[in-house]
Amino acid sequence: MIQPAFPIPFSDDGTPPTEIRLFTAGVNATSKGPVKWTARSAALVQAEYVARGVEKFADYEHRSLLPLDRQQEHATLAAAWYRLDVRDGALWAVDIRWTPPAIEKLTAREFRYFSPAVEIDPKTNEVTKFVNFALTNNPATHNLPALVAASEGI
Repeated sequence: MIQPAFPIPFSDDGTPPTEIRLFTAGVNATSKGPVKWTARSAALVQAEYVARGVEKFADYEHRSLLPLDRQQEHATLAAAWYRLDVRDGALWAVDIRWTPPAIEKLTAREFRYFSPAVEIDPKTNEVTKFVNFALTNNPATHNLPALVAASEGI
């Protein structure tokens, strides 16, 4: 059963969230087909995260994933820094610290959504590696809530 996304809690002043649920436990619908977040996914992602010992970063439009010869200037600039956490079987980005340019872009509604970058086991459709998430306006994951509301009071 595909689980729908639930709204991200916004601060009273409309600032971007400090926590984002990246994947629900089970099947997550995407435009690239179903992606499964399982106990195996959690174990693999947590093990790599702990072994690397560095915080994760968010980028813009997955530009940091482009081959070096195709990257534009500033392609690897961070939009945010965060830690990973697994809660009730779901993967979360927590303690998100947005950079000033990212806050400005989100507040101006230049970006409204996020998109996780992962590696998938082609046989099981399970997430086997979490790379990062990007600010985007065209997320592959279905039913994502916006990072900031469309207008005041929403």
